[in-house]
Formats: sequence, C-alpha cells, structure tokens
Amino acid sequence: MKKTLLALILASTVFFLLCCGKKGPIFPPLVHIPKPIEEFVLFQRGANVILNWNNPESYVDGSPIEEITRLEIWRMIESDKDGTDTESEINASEEEGQREVEQESEDQGAASKASSAENFSEKANLVISIAQENFSEYQNKTQDQRLVGGFIYSYPLSSEDLKGQTNTFGLKVWARKKESDFSALLSIKPRALPYPPTGLTAKVLEDKIQIQWMPPDKNIDDSAPANINGYTVYKRSEGESLRCVSTGLITETEFFDSEFQFDEAYTYYVRTSASESVPFLESDNSEPVNIVPKDTFPPKTPGGLVAISGNDFVSLSWDINREQDLAGYRIWRKTGKGNKFTALGEVIRENVYNDTTVRRDQRYDYAVSAVDKSGNESQKSKSISVVPGRGLT
Repeated sequence: MKKTLLALILASTVFFLLCCGKKGPIFPPLVHIPKPIEEFVLFQRGANVILNWNNPESYVDGSPIEEITRLEIWRMIESDKDGTDTESEINASEEEGQREVEQESEDQGAASKASSAENFSEKANLVISIAQENFSEYQNKTQDQRLVGGFIYSYPLSSEDLKGQTNTFGLKVWARKKESDFSALLSIKPRALPYPPTGLTAKVLEDKIQIQWMPPDKNIDDSAPANINGYTVYKRSEGESLRCVSTGLITETEFFDSEFQFDEAYTYYVRTSASESVPFLESDNSEPVNIVPKDTFPPKTPGGLVAISGNDFVSLSWDINREQDLAGYRIWRKTGKGNKFTALGEVIRENVYNDTTVRRDQRYDYAVSAVDKSGNESQKSKSISVVPGRGLT
C-alpha cells in the first residue's frame, strides 16, 4: 500500500514538472498607439486659416484613451516656384484659386496624395504644441454652425502667405508618450480676401429688422479696391448657435430679417465674400450689432363700424383685425356735442358690443380702437351716431 502511494506521488510530481516547463507562443508587449485625428476641417476666413478638429477617443487597437497629453500642429509650405503641381489638386476651382478641403471629400484625398506623409514629415515645421493643461484655451466656443469639431485654432496669415503659397497642415496627438500618425493632410492656398463691412446698424420695423452696413474699401493685404462679390449675414439669439440667415449672396448693403420675436435679444454679423458660389470665401466677422426689438407699432384702425338700436340698447359690430398679437378692442362713447369720448369698460376680444346703458331719444356717438398685447392702441375708428328708438342719425 505504501509503495503504491509513493509511486502515485512520484508520478504526479514528474507530470507537474513537465507541465511547468512547457512553453507557449510568445506575444510582443502591447503598445498603445493613439489613433490619428480623423475629424479635421480647414478653411480660410479673413486673415486666418481656421483649423477645426476632434481629438481621437481610442488607440489603434480599439481600447479607449485615458488622456491625450499633447497635440501638435504642423505646417508645410510649397510655393509655385517649387515646381510642384499642387494647385490643381487643392483648388475648389481654377477661378477661385483656393481650396477649402473637407476630410471626407474626394478632392481632399487628392490633396493629401499631392503632399504625401513622407514628404510632409521631411518638410513640415511645428506651428504649435498644445499641452493638455492648455486644451481649454482652444475649445470651440464660437457657436458657429460651420465649426463642428470640439477644438479650434486660428493660424494668422502673413503677407508672405498671400503670395501664391500652398499651405499644408497636419495634426498629431500624444498619449502615454506615444505619438499618433498624422491626420489627413489638408492644403489651402490663401488669398487676399476683403476686410469685413463696417458701421453695422439695426432698425426695428413693424414686421422685420433692417440691417445696414458700409462696404470695406480694401483687402487684407491692403490692396484696393476690395474684392467684393457680395455679403452674408449671420445671426445669434440666446441659446442658439451663430447661423447664416441670408439666402445666397447679398449684393446690396442691407438685409431684412422677418424671423424674429419682440423682446428677444439678437446679435448680427456681416461678412464680405470674395466668391459668388458656395463655399463662400468670407472675411472675418464684422463688429456685431445687438438689438432687442420692442413692439411700438399699433394695430390698424378697425373699420366697418355699424350699429343697430332699440328703445333701450345699441348693438355695435365692426370688421375683425388680423394682427397676430391683437389683444382686443376698446369701445368709445360720447353724448352731446363738444363732449369727449370715454371708454366703456375693459378691452374685449369680440368684434361686437351691446350697450344697454342708453336712454331713449338721447344721441350717442360711438367709435372703436384696437389694442395689441404690448399695449399699443390704434386710432379711433370713424364714429357713428345713434339715437335709441330712432336709429342712425
């Protein structure tokens, strides 16, 4: 019995040692490399190139990024004399000479090929390195509908940048001391766009807000006259993003906005456009004009006043007013010549009124006015004279 038990123990020990010594496949250590930035747009507005993007949320293996420690913006310059044929690949049209590149467009892919990642890495220079603690300074707080990314950087253009140079930008992020590949490389050839309009004014009319401005007299490179094809008008109300409210391009120096509510605050901006078609090559925003429209406009004077009388009553009726903010009507009455009209009771909603406080054979003159919800009151209607028991006089 003891020999059998000893043999079992010995066999188990040998089997354990054999299993411990068996080697499986060797896997390389897991390296967390952040994904490149995928959501990235770029365009010129006035004297700046606007970069707008979202940081990646995961590593290339799909695991989430705990934190991004740094973001870098790189820029490569190619001039026409370099002999590179980038213009035809990055311009939206030969007439405009400037390409606004969207990441998902086919044209942007062509521009990226023109400036390969290898060529970009060799020639690009670092524009700015943004540390994590400074990310808040570059968060998109503009409420501009065109800017969909969470971060924004404005690259100021110099006079040299406006001399036919193609600017290619790329972004990369760092996480866990590992850097991502470059984002898609987006290219643009800046132009001498016009300055924004000046002297904005806003005026409240009965059913619209009138915005007027003065055209700029030169471009951002100080050349004159300003390259103006038209204007676009932008509006912001409380709790809403800045949005374009003009349809197409405005060729006049005024705009009428009929989409508004009294007592709500609005801010308007106007941009000058150097192009005739979308996407417009716009200037920076003009100085804003703020307005809180007040309703100071009375309703129309009621018309069609008629009366029917009996021995002890006078019944009035008139045409209905069509104002949307109509509160109702006020009835006016006077007796005898030389007396003034006095109001009968409160404002009423109906367009009929029965006066039972009359006496037979006494002459009464009636008129009606309309009142809106802001308290504005129309002029009195044309008066009508009645003698109860006798009828109209």
